[in-house]
Amino acid sequence: SNLISVSHIFQAQISGTSSPQPKNCDRINVTIANPKWVKAVKGNKDDTKDSKWIGDLFRLGLVPGSFIPCKDIRILREYTRYRFKLTCCKRSEKNRFQNAFTVCNVALDAVVTDMFGNSASAITDYLITSDEFDPDTCKSFLQKSLKKKANAVVEPIEGYQMTPSQKERMLMVRSHLAFVQQSIDSLDSKLDELVAPYENAISLLCTIPGIDRASAITIISEIGTDMTQFNSSERLCCWAGLTPGNNESAGKKKSVRITRAGVYLKPALVQCVHAAVKSTTTPYYKNKCERIAKRRGKKRAKIAIARMLLTAVYQMLSTGETWNHCKDDLAVFYGHDYAAMEGLLAGADGWLSGFPAVLPKQCRRLQDACFAKEVDAAIAAQNNIQPYIDYSFYDKVNGVPHWQEICKYTLQAQGLDVGLPRKPLGELDDANKKKIEKLLADME
Repeated sequence: SNLISVSHIFQAQISGTSSPQPKNCDRINVTIANPKWVKAVKGNKDDTKDSKWIGDLFRLGLVPGSFIPCKDIRILREYTRYRFKLTCCKRSEKNRFQNAFTVCNVALDAVVTDMFGNSASAITDYLITSDEFDPDTCKSFLQKSLKKKANAVVEPIEGYQMTPSQKERMLMVRSHLAFVQQSIDSLDSKLDELVAPYENAISLLCTIPGIDRASAITIISEIGTDMTQFNSSERLCCWAGLTPGNNESAGKKKSVRITRAGVYLKPALVQCVHAAVKSTTTPYYKNKCERIAKRRGKKRAKIAIARMLLTAVYQMLSTGETWNHCKDDLAVFYGHDYAAMEGLLAGADGWLSGFPAVLPKQCRRLQDACFAKEVDAAIAAQNNIQPYIDYSFYDKVNGVPHWQEICKYTLQAQGLDVGLPRKPLGELDDANKKKIEKLLADME
C-alpha cells in the first residue's frame, strides 16, 4: 500500500467541546480554527466537502489558527480547571448544608457570619448528633465575640424540628464536603509540583493588585508564559472575551456585547477585579473603576478593569517587569497658571501653559528659581508676570477680550508675525493693545 506523508493537520473545533490532540503533535503541525472562519455554504455541504473546503482554506492561509499551549501548560490547565469544578462543588455542598438547616427552622446564618466557622460548626454538629436541645450546652460552644451574642444565637435555634432522615442527609452532605475539601488539598499539592518551573512568572503576577498565587496559577494555565502567541495585548483580550464587539451595518450599530470566550479565564480575572477595586493601599484600579462606573455602569466597569489587568499581565510576561502603573521616569507637569510657583516648588517637573509660549524669558526665570528652591527669587518672578496673568483671566468684568487674542498680540508686540486669530475672534482694539504694551514694558 502507498504511504502518505502528513506534515500539517487543520481541524475546525466543534462548538462546546474540546478538540482532541493528535498523538504525534510534536512532529506534526496542528492548527485548530474557530468554526466561524471555516463554515461552508449552507445547503451544499457534507463531511467530504467540508474537509476539502477546510483544506483549501488552510493551504491558502486564509484562516488564523487558535491558540494551542504547550504540553506542560495543557496538563496544568486540566488540573486548574478541575480545581475550579471542585471549588464550585464545594460551594454547592455548603449551600445545600445551610439550606437543610433553614428547612428545619434553624436560622443560625442570620446571626453568625460564617456557618462553617468554629463556633457554628460545633453547634451544627451538636444539633445533628443530639436528640435533645440544651441552650446552655449550645452557649458553651461559642468562642470569642460570639459569647457576647449568646442569647441571639440560641433564639433562632429554639423550636427547631429535625427528623432522623434529615439528620442522615446532613451527615452525608457534610461527609461529601469533607471529601471534596480533601480532594482540593491533594490537588493543590499536585499543582505546586507542576508550577515549579513558573515560580518567577507567578511571583511577577502577584505584584498586580487583586491577584494572589491561586489566581496567578489559573492565568498562567490558560494563556501560558509565551506572549508571542498573541502578538499584542489587544489580541489576547479579544481571545479572552473581554473586548467589546464591533458590529455595524448600513450606519446602524448592533450588539457590541463581549463574546462568551474565556470560560475559565474571564471569571478568574473578574474575581481579581473584585479584590483589586477594594484595595486601599493601591487604589489605582479602584479609582479607575469608580470613574468608568459613573458613565457606563458597574458591570461594564468591572469588565474594563479585567481587560486592564490582562493587558498588564501581557506586558509583564513580555518584558519581565513588575507591576507599576506609573513608570519610574514619569514626569509630572503643573497646569494651573495662577499657582504655577506653588506647583513647581512642590516638585512638579514642568509647567504646561500658554504663558511660557508668549513670555518665555520671564516664565523660564520663574521655573529655574523654583527648581533651585530659591523661594525669594521665585516669588519675585511670579510677581513679575502676575499682572499679565490677572489681565488675561481674572479681569472679565472690565471686558477683557479672549485670551487667544491677547496671546496673539503679545507675540506681535515682541516682534513676531503670528497673524490674527481665527474667526469669530479678531484683532484687539487700541485700548487693549496699549494695555498689553504697558504690561510688557513693566516686566523685567
